[in-house]
Amino acid sequence: MKIRDSNLEILRIISIFLILMLHTAALSKSEDIFSINAIVTRVISSFGNVGVTCFILISGYFGIKFKLDRFLYLVYLTSFYSLIVYLTNSFFYNHPLSYKLILENLFIVPLYKNWFITCYLIVFLISEYIDIFCSCLDRKTFRNLLIVLTVLFSFIPTIFNNPYYTVLYGGGKCLSYFLFLYIVGRYIQKYSIEVKNIKRLILIFTGNIVTMNVLNNVASYFLKKNIVIYSMDCSPFILVNALILFLIFSNRKSYHSRIINYFSSSVVAVYLLDGARLSIDKWTVNLGSLKGSEITIWYIILEVIIAFVIFMFFDKLRVYFLAKLEFLIINNVSRIILGIQQKLKLYNDKLLNSNKYL
Repeated sequence: MKIRDSNLEILRIISIFLILMLHTAALSKSEDIFSINAIVTRVISSFGNVGVTCFILISGYFGIKFKLDRFLYLVYLTSFYSLIVYLTNSFFYNHPLSYKLILENLFIVPLYKNWFITCYLIVFLISEYIDIFCSCLDRKTFRNLLIVLTVLFSFIPTIFNNPYYTVLYGGGKCLSYFLFLYIVGRYIQKYSIEVKNIKRLILIFTGNIVTMNVLNNVASYFLKKNIVIYSMDCSPFILVNALILFLIFSNRKSYHSRIINYFSSSVVAVYLLDGARLSIDKWTVNLGSLKGSEITIWYIILEVIIAFVIFMFFDKLRVYFLAKLEFLIINNVSRIILGIQQKLKLYNDKLLNSNKYL
């Protein structure tokens, strides 16, 4: 198995921290659009959504190679942790268990209840065809395609302030934008884009952060409600900043660290367990009671660190106690499915051969 470069694994860890920050900040959101909490939430959103975009760019850069056992494992992991999150929140909030919700969490993948995992699994299934398509494009054609897709999926939704209920998608949390970012990652991998001036990229990154927050605050003032459209997933500012982070990390000298790779192997689990932050918040920081506090940002950071450590520890426990059993079950299910597929193929070939004489 090819060992992944630790520089990009560091970016994956940073990305999950940004995502946890984004989700946790929402717990302290105030109705007053210019309270400390609301401003902090908007600032965090200008960083947080960069994490999701970086995740997808990394997937596109490495490429997703379809393997049935890996596909089944991710389906299992999503359902397992979705159920754990539901049971945890029900326990800490003293909510009675609902068999309907238990089933919904068990079948979260086919019900499309987790947009990121759903999109990832769909791309997982069609990745081979995407790679064939990308390999057929010359650099100029590939670049022109990306320009068109950037205008359609990033600039237009942001300029016209209409991220939701469009024919394409809702704010970037969708399959069409996921596919776009995956293809961008394939382009970077194919043509090895080099970084020549890191200081300039950092300056652009900082300028984008300032611009996003100015635009969001101005829009919030005039529309009298909390506006974060200029820092939503598909915002061109978020796209550019994610590309800057990705290029900086991918252009570093390649190295491998077992410790970094060990922790980064659990970032998907941390993301899947993120819903349990509601329970963690109730018994630790309780952000909802801190609205208006000038030190809200430090409480958010503290809660994110606590959540990250707990989620990481829980996943390592799962691996320690259940990994062998999980492997055995998934491997057997995979062999059964492949066996059925092979029998169907043989039956189809036999049917085709018999039709030759008709």
